[in-house]
Amino acid sequence: MKRKTYLLLACAAILGQARADNITVCDFEKNEIGQAFNMKDIYNTTTTSTAVVEADPANEGNKVLHVKNTSWNTFIEFELPDGVDGGNMADMYQSISFDIYRPASDQNDWMQMAVLLGNDQLYWDEGYPHQGDKETWVKKTYELKYVKNDAVRLYVGYNNNTAEYYIDNIVLSGVSKEAKDTLRWTGATSDVWDVGTTPNFATVPADGSEGEPACFANGYAVIFDDTPAATAGAGTARVVVSETVEAPSILFSNKAVDYTLTAQHPDDAITGFGKMSVEGGGTVTMDVNNNMNGGTYLHSGMIRMVNAGLQNPFGTKVEADGGALHFSLNTSDYVSVNAPIDIAEGSTLDVYTSRYTYWMSQISGKGTLNIYAGGERSYLGNAKGAQIPDWSQFSGTVNLYPYKEVYGSAGFYGLVLGHGGKTFNPEEVEESIEAGKVNATFENKTLIMHDNTTLACESGTRGFRIGELRMAPTARLCGYYKASNPKSYYLVGCLGTDSELAGQIAPADKNGKPYESQQVGLIKEGAGTYTLTNNNNLINGGIRVLDGRLLVNNNTAEAEAYHLTGGTGYATGTTQTFVFSKATIGGNGSIAGNTDVYGTIEPGSDGTGTLTLKNFAKDEPVALYLRPTTTINMEIASADDYDRIVASGDIIYYNICEDFTESDDKPTVKLDVKDSYQYNEGDEFVLIEAKGKGSLYGDPWNFNIALPDNDKWTVEEREAEGAYRLVLTAKSPSAVKTATDSGKTRIYSANGNIYVDTEAGKRIKVYSASGQLLSETVSANGLNTISGVSGMAIVDVDGVTMKINNK
Repeated sequence: MKRKTYLLLACAAILGQARADNITVCDFEKNEIGQAFNMKDIYNTTTTSTAVVEADPANEGNKVLHVKNTSWNTFIEFELPDGVDGGNMADMYQSISFDIYRPASDQNDWMQMAVLLGNDQLYWDEGYPHQGDKETWVKKTYELKYVKNDAVRLYVGYNNNTAEYYIDNIVLSGVSKEAKDTLRWTGATSDVWDVGTTPNFATVPADGSEGEPACFANGYAVIFDDTPAATAGAGTARVVVSETVEAPSILFSNKAVDYTLTAQHPDDAITGFGKMSVEGGGTVTMDVNNNMNGGTYLHSGMIRMVNAGLQNPFGTKVEADGGALHFSLNTSDYVSVNAPIDIAEGSTLDVYTSRYTYWMSQISGKGTLNIYAGGERSYLGNAKGAQIPDWSQFSGTVNLYPYKEVYGSAGFYGLVLGHGGKTFNPEEVEESIEAGKVNATFENKTLIMHDNTTLACESGTRGFRIGELRMAPTARLCGYYKASNPKSYYLVGCLGTDSELAGQIAPADKNGKPYESQQVGLIKEGAGTYTLTNNNNLINGGIRVLDGRLLVNNNTAEAEAYHLTGGTGYATGTTQTFVFSKATIGGNGSIAGNTDVYGTIEPGSDGTGTLTLKNFAKDEPVALYLRPTTTINMEIASADDYDRIVASGDIIYYNICEDFTESDDKPTVKLDVKDSYQYNEGDEFVLIEAKGKGSLYGDPWNFNIALPDNDKWTVEEREAEGAYRLVLTAKSPSAVKTATDSGKTRIYSANGNIYVDTEAGKRIKVYSASGQLLSETVSANGLNTISGVSGMAIVDVDGVTMKINNK
């Protein structure tokens, strides 16, 4: 009996320490009809605006204040209640509410509401929001800024020079800033968290000794730790919040015990001036709204959401210094998460999304965000992506991972980017960026797509700007997630870093392959180098290289053997790739779409290599268009190691520059012979191969070739039916003289064959580089073809010899 009596006394003692939740500033019931309140113009000493106590237009038995404004910045003046002043108001009251009635005669629906403490703003509407229906009472509630001053008066009202309205029931609301003391949850008698009834808490003595049982009372801080492990059993504790409770701070330091907080009634919530902190490493599952003014602090452990209908399971905001937020629910309903999140620099936050998610949280900070995507409808945006979240203040790294534990058979695991109602124009990239017509969620950050993840988007013609994008080999970048006809463009690289896109870039699949009626485009920005290595890309919305370098480094041999789309894929009926004057394209892979270069071509990847232009998937030729400003950089490292461009279609010169002016300048070929090359007279290097050579108007043209040494090198264009070659040769003075003097014998290679153009009756001998005779024949008049000889060979035609590298 003594124990029971003590518990009741403890509860009674705590309940006796009361606090004020709300205080009424004015409800006009004690004022006389006709009494005038002062109206203050904050910028002028006088105003003709009026505020008079009258009968309620909707209820004559009620008194209200009738306001008529005649000037801007003019508001009703109220004396602060006894005991409240500018020095202590913010610590006790954080919001204001009142009732507004606008008569039919009010002229403006779009106005700003303002609340001031003396001369300092506590609240002021952004923009000019709609103020609700007329001829009915509308309750207004506003969160107030934290302001301290020496004011004793409050100013409230619409900032409008013609506003007419009635106001009533002005009330300040708040919670205690300072905790009376701290209580620890024990769950000693039940799982109920109520106010003043059930002794499921204990006091927390300063000396660390065991506290006395106690009931909770509003105004006390609360700790949830591993204490219930001894009383509640195997590592879990359920806490039923049976009414709205208010604690200045709530700390979860649990490690061995996982907590689940559940609301007994829909309106029950946890409230308080400060924060709910999760720091122990355990799990806290929230099935109750966290309406703490200071939001949530997450250091370690996980906060789980289990009810898609909750508005604030994670609090009004989250400060993350580690830990995890889990809102991956096994439901076909969309889960909406809106709480702002700040991720501290040097910390990592794990976020687990639901298969169906609308994530609109504002993100800030410089930490790392790991997103574990729970399915194929995890929107970074709201329904249909009509709005997008503001991540502009977050400059950290985002890692995207698949999360299959809750739902294991989704169409894909990744994110769907919203569009925010903006239409992108790929022909006006800079203008679209400046006009805000791109989704800039990832503009100032790095996005790393790990294996088996997908980045998709909503429908329409949309642009998505990513500062740095990295893709693992089985990642997928696609457009609209359904097989229909939108156009999606990804702008990558504006941070100026280097990156590898190893994953597939292609439209969404239909019947097991990319749906070609949909378009996905890639736009390379920034000074860095981006490398395409996937062999199944279909970037059919086009590639635009605006700056920096794009390397195509897929496996060409594999693409040819298995008829794959290669490093770029193709665009049907149009030029696929444009390389502008500040940009470079290169690599060792295959380009499957027509390519137009205003800038630079550099075969190889920081070294020598062969850049191939051919559509192996459709066995179609690919053309290379060159401009007056085009520069082709070629390296020679050895007789067998040098840069090559192999185009299955024609090389075509257009004399129109990027600014649409015409020019007589010709494409330039620059040769860089490395020190590793051992000069050998007669060595041949086929720098460029193509089906043919042409121009916009059919006029003949020649490359502007910058030879490293005119005495040692010569360049020759060799053309035959269906074959064009630009060949660099190490000069052999005697051979050159003999061939020139004969005037009737020409030796070259093309299409894997050796050709000898000479008169009839001459003996043609072909030797290996070691001197072995490979073939011997007598020439016919005209062009003689020698097949079956590859690599380095020496051709002798009645004493006229030439060394050829036949590839």
